[in-house]
Amino acid sequence: MGGDIQERLRCAERHVVEGAQHVDRQRDLVKALERSGQNAATERRILRQLEAVQALQVGDLGRLQTQSQSLWQLTSLPTLFKATEPTFVADVPFLTPDQPPVV
Repeated sequence: MGGDIQERLRCAERHVVEGAQHVDRQRDLVKALERSGQNAATERRILRQLEAVQALQVGDLGRLQTQSQSLWQLTSLPTLFKATEPTFVADVPFLTPDQPPVV
C-alpha cells in the first residue's frame, strides 16, 4: 500500500509541474493575442479551465502528501515503541494506608 501511495504521489507531482507549464503557456498566449489587438476570449476561457484543473491537481497532491506522511508515521510506530521488559505488580511498591506517600 505504501508503494501505491508513493507512485500516486509521484504522478500527482508530475501533473502539478506539467499543469503549471500548460497554464504558463496559455497565459502567454492570451497576453500575446491581447497585445496584438486580437480577440482572446476563447483563450481566456481555456486559461480559466486550465487554472481550475491546476487547483484540483494541487489539492490532490496535498491530500496525497498528507496520506503519505500519515502512512510514514504509522509504519514508524513499531520502532518508536520498542518492547521493554514487563513490570510485574509484585515489583511495584504499594503503600499501606498507614504509610505516608513518598515524594
